[in-house]
Amino acid sequence: MRCERWQIYQQNFPNQTNLAKIWEITRKRAQNIPLQYLLGYAWFYGYQFIVGKGVLIPRPETEILVEKVLREKNTMKVLEIGTGSGAIAIILKKKHPQWQLTASDNSAAALQFAEQNIKLHQIELQLVKSDLFTKINGKFDIIVSNPPYISSKDYKKLPAEIKLHEPAQALIAGERGLEFYKKILKNAKEHLTKNGVIYFEIGEEQADDITRLACDYRKVEIYKDLNGRDRVVRIER
Repeated sequence: MRCERWQIYQQNFPNQTNLAKIWEITRKRAQNIPLQYLLGYAWFYGYQFIVGKGVLIPRPETEILVEKVLREKNTMKVLEIGTGSGAIAIILKKKHPQWQLTASDNSAAALQFAEQNIKLHQIELQLVKSDLFTKINGKFDIIVSNPPYISSKDYKKLPAEIKLHEPAQALIAGERGLEFYKKILKNAKEHLTKNGVIYFEIGEEQADDITRLACDYRKVEIYKDLNGRDRVVRIER
């Protein structure tokens, strides 16, 4: 019995090559490099996504945004602005294959990761390199975005692993964190169908500001995350 147990322990114990990899990851993690970058992937909505230096790591909070969008009916065309790793657009397409998805980003590095993830999940959607709406044509039933929304002041308070390694341009949005909401809302009506809607992920203290920014839209709804914080806004044209 003891010999059998020892053989089982030997089979399950990491070999020298794997031990070396574990120690290397541990050493780099101690330097505040995000674990997802070290592993090369992150989990989002129950699926694996390839990530690395140059693309924002998808967060669990953003799953609330996806859940709300997935409930929309009578939808065919969807645009995601600032797709990053492509996680949001890919999940929407996987859950609603009939939807026509266009995903845009202004970062060439981010789009490379999005392209890898599209191939990984074996789906079809259109990727566009665009600064917001500059290269976007046509109208959409839904525009969804998790834009940069961290203020310059709050960015300084973020953990070192975020500030030192994740792309600042995917996080910072001016003095109050509202820069991208303003730009998107200003131009979105030109790209929305008659009954089109916008979905944003927002910071927990931004609901009132965004409601004011959307004053010329028909309806604004705010949804909370699992911690009771304002997290998602739905805006009807």
